[in-house]
Amino acid sequence: MSYVSAAVNSVEHWDKAYRKKRRTELKSLILDGKLDEALSDLKEMNNTHKREEISGAIHYLEARCKLLDYSSIRSKGFPIGSGVVESAIRRVINLRIKAPAMFWSPENAECMLYLRANALSNQWIELMKGIYARNHRTRKTEWQWKPTPYSLKESKNEKSKLIQLISAARQ
Repeated sequence: MSYVSAAVNSVEHWDKAYRKKRRTELKSLILDGKLDEALSDLKEMNNTHKREEISGAIHYLEARCKLLDYSSIRSKGFPIGSGVVESAIRRVINLRIKAPAMFWSPENAECMLYLRANALSNQWIELMKGIYARNHRTRKTEWQWKPTPYSLKESKNEKSKLIQLISAARQ
């Protein structure tokens, strides 16, 4: 909503009450799964006002159409807010890793979180099966997990390695 708010606020000749009304309307459209209507409204605003903030909001929303399908997400019972993730970060990362007198290198902290996530999600046995299968296949007895970047810029090769590791662990 910060992009949408910036777009609405960039229209200088609208008074404060009208801006608030437009923000609320656009937010309702997005939350109700009517992203196309919200984009249409923003494009209409962009044609008449030619503001950088408006085109930025349009670009942001168009690039994330699949992620902003809130009506579908809600129908499945998933939360749409960031509170769950922020709470998990506070409880799992900040309280567990950043405890007093604890020092972690970024690689070791990520490895520990990976192992902890597998243990807490009942995936530990599958993870170990994958490691044992790899050890049997390669005849190597040591195993070291290497962090994989989980960004949009990661290569297809890294994704396929991760998928192979996951499928091997499930067998």
